[in-house]
Amino acid sequence: MSKIIHEIGENGRAFTRALVKDGIRDKEHFEKQIFLVLDFDENPNYKKIKKRLKKYGIPFTFTYKSLRNSDENPKFRAVFVLDDWIREPALADVLNNLLLEMFNDEKVDGKELLADQNCKELARMFLGGKGIIEKHSCARVTIMDVVDGFHRYYKDKKRENYTKRLKTLAKSLSVEVINNRLGIFEESYVDDSLKDWKMVRDGNIVMFPVEKQKKKKEGEEQAHIKKLPSVLPNITKDTLKEACPLFKEYSEEERKLGHMERYVLATNLRYIKGGKSWFFEHLQKNKKKWEYDWETYIKVHPPVKCSKGCPYADICGCTTIYSNLSSKIRKLSSLDAYLPLKGSQEQLKICLQEAVDAKNDNIYVIKAQTALGKTEAYCNLIQERPDKQFIIAVPTCKLQAEIVQRLKGKGIECTWTESVYENIKKLNLPDLEAMVKKLYDDGFGRFVVKQIREYKTKNYDKLTEYQRQNLNRLTGKKQELEQSRCIVTTHAYFQMMKLDTLDSYEIIIDEDFLVTLFKRNWSLSLEDVKTIITKRILSPRNTEKLKQILDMKDQETQKIAFVKPNKYELEKLYERTNEVNGPLPLLLESSCVVMDRVHEEIMFCEKFELPPRKMIILSASVNEKLYEDVSGGGERVRFRNIPEVKYKGHVIQYTAHTMSRKCIKTAGTEKVQQKIKEIAGDVPVISFKMIDTDLDIHFGKTEGFDNLKGKDIAIVGTPHNRPALYKLLGEALGYNTAGNITNHRVERNNYEFRIMTFADKSMRNLQLFLIETELEQAIGRARVLREDCTVYVFSNYPCKQAELNMEPYLNITAEEETEDEEEIKE
Repeated sequence: MSKIIHEIGENGRAFTRALVKDGIRDKEHFEKQIFLVLDFDENPNYKKIKKRLKKYGIPFTFTYKSLRNSDENPKFRAVFVLDDWIREPALADVLNNLLLEMFNDEKVDGKELLADQNCKELARMFLGGKGIIEKHSCARVTIMDVVDGFHRYYKDKKRENYTKRLKTLAKSLSVEVINNRLGIFEESYVDDSLKDWKMVRDGNIVMFPVEKQKKKKEGEEQAHIKKLPSVLPNITKDTLKEACPLFKEYSEEERKLGHMERYVLATNLRYIKGGKSWFFEHLQKNKKKWEYDWETYIKVHPPVKCSKGCPYADICGCTTIYSNLSSKIRKLSSLDAYLPLKGSQEQLKICLQEAVDAKNDNIYVIKAQTALGKTEAYCNLIQERPDKQFIIAVPTCKLQAEIVQRLKGKGIECTWTESVYENIKKLNLPDLEAMVKKLYDDGFGRFVVKQIREYKTKNYDKLTEYQRQNLNRLTGKKQELEQSRCIVTTHAYFQMMKLDTLDSYEIIIDEDFLVTLFKRNWSLSLEDVKTIITKRILSPRNTEKLKQILDMKDQETQKIAFVKPNKYELEKLYERTNEVNGPLPLLLESSCVVMDRVHEEIMFCEKFELPPRKMIILSASVNEKLYEDVSGGGERVRFRNIPEVKYKGHVIQYTAHTMSRKCIKTAGTEKVQQKIKEIAGDVPVISFKMIDTDLDIHFGKTEGFDNLKGKDIAIVGTPHNRPALYKLLGEALGYNTAGNITNHRVERNNYEFRIMTFADKSMRNLQLFLIETELEQAIGRARVLREDCTVYVFSNYPCKQAELNMEPYLNITAEEETEDEEEIKE
């Protein structure tokens, strides 16, 4: 755009506002239009023209002096860039004429607001100029900006006989008048009563050209635009102030609002009970004009988007004030595009091959649906590439065993890493199992082998030969991995591997590696922190840092740099483990901490970092921005999104209630379970750990399970984490963690809905990613992509390809289930 502005405005380059076919500039050869142009050459008043455009919300991209401009006879052109191409010539023709009509006044004392009315041909060529007057390279105007701006202008200028003049103009443009407006609308506002009318469609815009329409049946009401939003009845003035900083400024008269700011307020307040009186109560001037506008235009206009005139639009993150205060979920587009299963699988295969063949250290993040066949795809690739060595990292030991068997079935020689704790669990030695688990949980993993040896010596005569052999193997020399054709490991073990000795291996990470990193966080009670300080368990330097942490405010985050203990100091800490309950060594290795005074503890984690090696990450839940933001990601990330396949089964989602932990507890856990059974039947349930089910699967533990394949299941709950956890992860990612979670209207995954979240976009993305990942993983257990089964979801967070049911099903008030700081997931 900058180059176009320069060439036209400075170098005199001629241009057309539309593309034409075969170089023939007439209506029949019109292809598409992107520019709107106004030509002023009759002593125009630049300031007044600019003021009119601003008043009616039509931003220009640049203005330039015409070639025949002079001080005595000023001439200039204003160029507007549309946000998308117009491809229908009839619509383009009307839009050009509407903009010209807004500058068709002839004054007694001159023609200072008159544009050249001859500039109507679609493919007209405009000469360049000899100097830029003003430029706004990023400014774009929409079709509806022009249409809405024109209507407001026309009402102002033709107030006394507006309706008659509008019909006359509409007839000349060959456009229908519907409900006292030109028949040009966003498709979402068009009612079914117009479905049989002739339409001109262009993207999401529909225009109704004049024709002999179908005669209405006797008693049939007049065709109309889609039913306008219902009025919100229970919004108080204080609630509105809290939700909308623009209204707060307006109602408290902190400053004088501009015309478009007031217009945004008016069209939204019109749909809030009492909103009209609040608007006029604080209107400082032009009351008669606004009263007229309210009755003739605002009254029948949907809420205007905040982005059209509110300076807080980006901060608040809501689409309209109305949508922020209403609770319904809205699908943004009904035009879902899906690929056939084979098509998506072929794209997955191509992306995998390209990543494996790449000779760089980039991180290839491939997003592909659950059950699309990711595991089979990379196993086949390994089989087809005997010239390469591979490391496969999966989230669980159970999945690790399944991958090993699958590779062996294809004749691929592979080695797998062993989990000491998982092997101990198989030996029927509960006392040893408990000891090993505590060592790992408390951060003393390096003492595990030593303690197993001591246990073996002490209990030698009580052990069976099978137990002795396995303990010998677990405490013996570690297997050599360097010569293996394929190494299958877990995410946890992968983080400890010395990759510099395995530099010839291609690394494939099955499932989202960041989720594994995010789960590596720990906590210590404030009481234990005080004990560590009082008993001088740490060095003076580290003790001083703990004192600083104790002074932190609730929800405050901080980067920390403890002095890591050496081997001797760690052994001293191990000797005093009975004095502290918690992973003290892991605190000393951490670099980020958050204070949570509500739960009386601190939480901490290490800085997240991806190794400086080429990796291929395959998952249904990966988020491009998070991989770009994590240390070691950035410009190395190559994101590939495999197009979705339509589910063979069904996801039916009930969204009327938040189904947070608080909501479920308030309604009564047993009553909730009974209601779920009434709706979904006696099906397996995946939910919070606090709800007793027959499954070993719950939120926080949904990966790697295949025992629900093809079954009808229910997912119950919205898996929020407490804000302190989001802030801890945000600190580790380098985000601004100062904000709090509040109620916002958000747009995500083709839905618009309300949820408790952060205003900061990065923090919001992190939080919503964690919620949707948990839900989508749970849904994926039924393999609904390939299986003809039904998944019932009870949550107010809309899921992909879900059929939404928004009717209440619990006997609970909105106040009782209002979300607040959720308890941490168990």
